[in-house]
Amino acid sequence: MILNTRYFICYVVSCVRYKMVFRDTAIFTIYVLEKKEKGMIVVTPDISLLYQMANFIILLLILNQVLYRPVRSILLERKNKLAELENSAAKAQTNLSDQKEAYKDGIKAARLEGLKAKEAQVEAAAKEEKEILEQISQQAASNLARIKDQVKQEAEQARVSLEAEVEDFAKTIGEKILGRAC
Repeated sequence: MILNTRYFICYVVSCVRYKMVFRDTAIFTIYVLEKKEKGMIVVTPDISLLYQMANFIILLLILNQVLYRPVRSILLERKNKLAELENSAAKAQTNLSDQKEAYKDGIKAARLEGLKAKEAQVEAAAKEEKEILEQISQQAASNLARIKDQVKQEAEQARVSLEAEVEDFAKTIGEKILGRAC
């Protein structure tokens, strides 16, 4: 369009310069006045202007049907698809953050559960240790009582046997003391 406009302007300028008269151009008729009016250009619209306007409107309608509407529909579909993708990405992001929170909460719960189980095992081990120590203490006490009874019995037997032998010993010692003295 710019090239045609430049060509048209050059054509008009050259006609004015050489004092030529021309008419029936593409859009309207241009008359160049003689030198009397100092080279002024007079534009007179005629029927070709109406033809050009009708041509423009028909071309606009055809382009609208063939080019503009399909391109706009494709752009609208693209815009909708991008909006859906953005929504799905946002949903995925929120879903991911929810899953991260759930994972963190699960880890915390598992740690608490592990600590509780550990404490329960430590308490059970402490109870078992206490029971074992009580059993050992009871066994030691019963062993000690048995040993004391045994020692008492042995001491009693030794005392009884010594008492029986005391007379023999006393005689022997008395003899030895008296026998030595004599």
